Amino acid sequence: VLSLTTRKPLRAVMAPSTVRVVSLSAVSSAAVTSNCATLGASRTRRQRMVVAKANPQPSDFDLSNYMEAKIAHVRHTTAYGHMMFLKLVESNMELPVYIGEYECAALVKEINKSPAERPMTHDLMKNTVEAMGFRVSKVCVTALIGNTYHASIHYLKTVDGVSEEVVLDARPSDAMNMAVRFQAMIYVNKQVAAKMGQAPGAYEHKEESKGEIVASVRKAILHFNDPTVMYKLQMQVAIEEERYDDAAQIRDKIDNILSTNRQLGIRVAMETALNDERYAEAAALRDELLRLQQQSKHQSQASD
Repeated sequence: VLSLTTRKPLRAVMAPSTVRVVSLSAVSSAAVTSNCATLGASRTRRQRMVVAKANPQPSDFDLSNYMEAKIAHVRHTTAYGHMMFLKLVESNMELPVYIGEYECAALVKEINKSPAERPMTHDLMKNTVEAMGFRVSKVCVTALIGNTYHASIHYLKTVDGVSEEVVLDARPSDAMNMAVRFQAMIYVNKQVAAKMGQAPGAYEHKEESKGEIVASVRKAILHFNDPTVMYKLQMQVAIEEERYDDAAQIRDKIDNILSTNRQLGIRVAMETALNDERYAEAAALRDELLRLQQQSKHQSQASD
């Protein structure tokens, strides 16, 4: 999979056990043209499946690190927008996930078994996967980076008693859309569940004016200094100078800071939502930040 406009490195995965890194800086347009011609002339050969994958993660699945979940409900909220709530089977908590309008509609359509005249995007994905002999065995919410959930879809194919599994990174909304279409198991990483699990009803509607949200969010932001600012500047310089390996290392440092400091991750996401005028999301993040601050305060008092 090549990006000839950016000439940036792109990882490609060829079958579960084989990984190849393609560096576009070393690929000339003539070589690309030659390769395309070679591929066109060898259509009778057995083709290998190539899957583009963002931020590859280990494919090993350890059930002890996960808990089962089910989709409790999907709805549009006046205050927080489109949301999906995953019921954590081992507790009475729910995992709230913001999703897009289209993904929400696709999920509701499949849950309600509403007919469609033509296959929608996720229906086409299901049909394509089945045509290739695979099925979705499970989907997992694997990590929380900043304020963004990461997920994976596990595809399984069995031929003559031999199983082949392909694991792909995905957005949670797409993963859940595939899960409901294949009646696949849903799992949530226990650390993610511990950080983000909420009591049912925590995201009920609250009436607030835009001005009140802006003022309260800005007040909350002032309590934090963002230690990733310098890293972001360094990463931008590295990208401009086409030092993509350095940029990737700096990006990983930023992700590590955001993943280990939950309050900071919320602060960064809250500021982004406010700048983008997504006031409902900014208010929800503010409430989550205040909850975490209160929780930390109680834990500190208990330890004293």
